[in-house]
Formats: sequence, structure tokens, C-alpha cells
Amino acid sequence: MAWSRERFESKVVRGVGRDACDRWTGAHDEHGYGAIYVDGRQRKAHRVAWEIEKGAVPVGRRLRACEKHRDCVNPDHLVLVADSRALPARPTERRPKARGHKRRRGTAWELVGYAGIDPRTRRARYASRTFRGTEKQADRALEALVREVDDGRHQPGSETTVEGLIARWIEIVSPNLSPSTLEGYRGWSRRAIVPKLGKIPVAKLDVMTIEDFYRTLVSEGLSALSVRHVHAVLRRALVSAQRWGWIVANPAALAEPPRAAVKEQKPPSPAEARGFIAWCIAHDEDDLAVVLRLAAISGARRGELVALRWSDVDFETGHLTIARAMTGAGGAITEKKPKSGKVRRLALDPSTLDLLNVHRGSEIEKSKYFRVEFTENDPIFTTVPGESWTPGALSKRYSRAQEASGFGPTLHAWRHFSATVALAAGNTPRQVADRLGHSTPVITMTTYAHSIPAADSRLADDLAAALAG
Repeated sequence: MAWSRERFESKVVRGVGRDACDRWTGAHDEHGYGAIYVDGRQRKAHRVAWEIEKGAVPVGRRLRACEKHRDCVNPDHLVLVADSRALPARPTERRPKARGHKRRRGTAWELVGYAGIDPRTRRARYASRTFRGTEKQADRALEALVREVDDGRHQPGSETTVEGLIARWIEIVSPNLSPSTLEGYRGWSRRAIVPKLGKIPVAKLDVMTIEDFYRTLVSEGLSALSVRHVHAVLRRALVSAQRWGWIVANPAALAEPPRAAVKEQKPPSPAEARGFIAWCIAHDEDDLAVVLRLAAISGARRGELVALRWSDVDFETGHLTIARAMTGAGGAITEKKPKSGKVRRLALDPSTLDLLNVHRGSEIEKSKYFRVEFTENDPIFTTVPGESWTPGALSKRYSRAQEASGFGPTLHAWRHFSATVALAAGNTPRQVADRLGHSTPVITMTTYAHSIPAADSRLADDLAAALAG
């Protein structure tokens, strides 16, 4: 310290007797305590006296001055007491915000329930309702309102209608959907969901309302399978609403859509397939015959067939690559990845390769006629050189030939033909799934297992043989 004990003592007048006060004669602060400057900082004289005689004041303690004279510096007259300023602050118990209250508004009651803090604005939110009745009835209605808040029926965004939810959801998911899937979502929303449920707030949509909605659609003539498509769209939109915090639970996840009967696939028999391809060739539908041959051998989808290019055919190794598909959703013709997202490389038999080679010669001659250069990047199936068939154009060509010949199976049935023949021949579901472009063999077996009774008969014979020893 820059001061000395002698200097301190020079400012003290000692009292006479053991209990006498030692009075400070130096400077005093505004409260009457003795004051002395130590290292340029003003300190209380009685605390300095304590430190000289007894050492530093312990942490968490403070000195209480002499009760007789504030300027007394006699250490025996000073008392150590707990320093409340050094103790941990007691946690303040915030009064919980009232869950709800009511107030009179003319002849009605205004009921208000606290709905928490809005995560976006950080402001308190309230759910309110007007009620008419006695005060006791209003109290019960307020309790019901508070329970609704607890159940999450007044979350931020819960006031949004189903129509608003669908619009917002489609806006967000559309960049990740194929054009055909997006068109399907929009179509089911526009034709079914919005007209019937559009004005209902999302928070008020419950399981019973949704199931009544499904029954109404069925009564109006919509098939059970179509209602299940509507259910899928509504459920996915409500999943997003739940993720955004608009609702606590997804009512569509608990709702029961009507059960759709599994439609048995009816592909053409091998004899029927051969006969229709021969009919096409005999009636100058050679290019359609090539399409059907490829559909039967590869199991490719309609959009994948019309998107094929000559660069996708490797005549040397005998392979076909399916790398893209064409869609006409929304009236715009676009190319996309195959439905599974995977590129498939499929082996072709010599007869199919020969048929493709003949068709290639025809396309080269067509290019010469139109005085257009033929390239490997040209489509395999064209209207004029360089312009491929569209999915809709293929369907129309097939329908005309089907009507003229009396052939029954649909165009998509040729894909079923490929799957059922391959499974009946003993190929594994994994092999067939890879060829068809299914994401998992489960889809293959679920769709086609019932169409292969011959394989089931062989299985029965194998089991019987095992039991016979």
C-alpha cells in the first residue's frame, strides 16, 4: 500500500477503557463512515483497521460497523456478517402466464387462451372465441378452449385452410417431383380435396371428417383405388403441416381409406403376343411391331420406349440401355430419369437385334428422303427424322391397331407379359425387378406373383416330393 500504519494511526483518537470507541478524525464519506485513500481508491477506515489487525475479510462476508459510532475503527467493535450481495442470486419464480381468461363484451363473453410464443415473431399468441351464455357456461367453454390449445389445435399456421396448405405444400415439393407426379398431385387436389375440404382450417380437420370425405367420394362414383390416391396426397400434405408445427398429429395417418381390390393383371399369352406383332407387320405397322417386341423383351414402360435413341443400342454386345423416360404431363413433353431413378442395361436376343437393325435401315432411308442427316443420337421411333413419338402418340397408334385387330390386352399389359413370363421361367424376383426397373423385388412379387400359377404348381410338386421322401 502507498500508505503506512503510522499515517493511519495519526488519524485515530483512542478511547479510554476497553469498550471505548476509537474515533476516526480523518475524512468521512457521505454516510458518516471514516474514509481513507489507499492506492488512489477511497476505502472505509473501519475495514482498513480490521485488515491491519486481523487480516482480509473472508469471501462472502462483510463488516458491520460499530453500532455506537459509524466512524469507530476499533476492530473489537466490528462484526463479521454474511454478505448477501456475494450469495448466488435466488432464482426468481416467474408467475406463470395465465392460461386463459374471459371478459364481458356486451351480451357475450370474449374467451382468450394463451397459446405460447410464436417461433417466428417471438411474441405471445392467443386463441380467442366469442361465447354467448351464462358465466358458468362461459367458464366451461374457456376450459374447452384451453384444452384445444394444449392439444395443439391453435399452433402457428393452424388457422390456414386445407386449400392454403395444399398450395403451400405443392409449391415446396414441386422441384423434387417428376412432371407426371406433380400433375397427379395437382389433379387430385383440384378435383377432390379442395372442393370438399378446402375451406376447413387445418387444425380443425379430424379423422372422422376425412373418413366421411372418403365415403362421399366413393358414393359419387370414384373408385376405391382413386380414393386411395387422394388419401396419399392429403396424408403427405398433412405430414408437412405436422413438420411445420401447424398441427400436433396427422389425422390422415389414422384415417382408413376404402380398401381397393387387387386388380389381376391380364397380359397376353405368348401366342397372342406373337399373333398381334405379326398382324402389325402384315398391316404396315412395322414400327409399332418393333415397339411391342421391345416392350415384351425389355419390360420397358411406355415413356421409356419412346425416349430410346440409337446410341442406347449396342449391336456388338447385344445390349439396350434405358437411361431416360418421356412424359407429357401438363401438355409439355419433357424427358426425365426412369421412374426408379436407375439406368438399366438389358441384354437383347438376336431376333430382337435383327428386327431393330431392319428398323434402323428404314429410319436411315426416311432421313435420306427428308434430306436430313441421320445420327446415333436420333430417336429410334420417329414421326419425321429427329422428332420422336410422344407417349400419347404411341397410345393412339396402339389403340387404332387394337381396335382394328380385335386384340384385347392394353399397351401396359406387355410389361406384365415380360414380368410374368420371366418369373414363370424360373428367374428370380431380383433379376426380374432389375430388368423392369422396380426399386425392390417386393414390388415385383406383390404385383405379379398371383399371375404365375405354373410356378406355384411346381412349388406344390416340390413340397409333395419332399414329404414323399
